[in-house]
Amino acid sequence: MILVVDDNRSAAQALAKILNRQGHAAQAFFDGPSACERLSEGDVEWVFSDLKMEPMDGLELLRFARALDQPPQVVLMTGFGSVDAAVTAMHEGARDFLTKPVSYTHLRAHETLRYLVC
Repeated sequence: MILVVDDNRSAAQALAKILNRQGHAAQAFFDGPSACERLSEGDVEWVFSDLKMEPMDGLELLRFARALDQPPQVVLMTGFGSVDAAVTAMHEGARDFLTKPVSYTHLRAHETLRYLVC
């Protein structure tokens, strides 16, 4: 299962749709707390999360995910990319850091995520 977490509903749904079309089971969530509930159930391999959200931001969601017995790979995304945010995300254990909007072409060109959209 892949979770796509973004308070921008259309962005979350679009990325989940891309991943579902590629044969993955992807589900869109629109806030961190509801995504954490689903993470607690287990069987989540990847999380794509927006960095800037309320009431729980992407770094808080990353920390929650990393504390699980079987933590998923977490990719943080933002429309307001900065070197500091990317360094913090990677230091906290994110698999990667993407700038939005994330598209099929963007994922396909990305070295560590390419196999998700072959």
